[in-house]
Amino acid sequence: DVCSSDLSRDAVALTTALPWRPPGNRAPTPRELAVLSPFLARQISLTAPKLILAFGTNVGQMLAGREEPLVKQRGQWIELKFEERVVPLLTTLGPVHLLRHPTQKRYAWQDLKNFRERLNGF
Repeated sequence: DVCSSDLSRDAVALTTALPWRPPGNRAPTPRELAVLSPFLARQISLTAPKLILAFGTNVGQMLAGREEPLVKQRGQWIELKFEERVVPLLTTLGPVHLLRHPTQKRYAWQDLKNFRERLNGF
């Protein structure tokens, strides 16, 4: 299986960019993302990941200032700088998006394969 992983749970860090959902389950405002961005950046600096796989648009908006819709961000590698390190980030479609648009699962699968290939290079 292309996306199966030999990684132990100790080798993977999971986090959420937003520790809460805004009232009414609305999308977060640019100000809310800006307030939370330093916390996410610090967490990434402390965990020192080799790669980041982001599900949805918030991480790209928070850390790279990307404003494109999710379908334009997905599948593109960008380089994020944290202190003296550069960390590649790949954005893919999140679970909620895939539930609403099941025909796009093939794109998420392509992204996961792309991520796994890059991970194998480390």
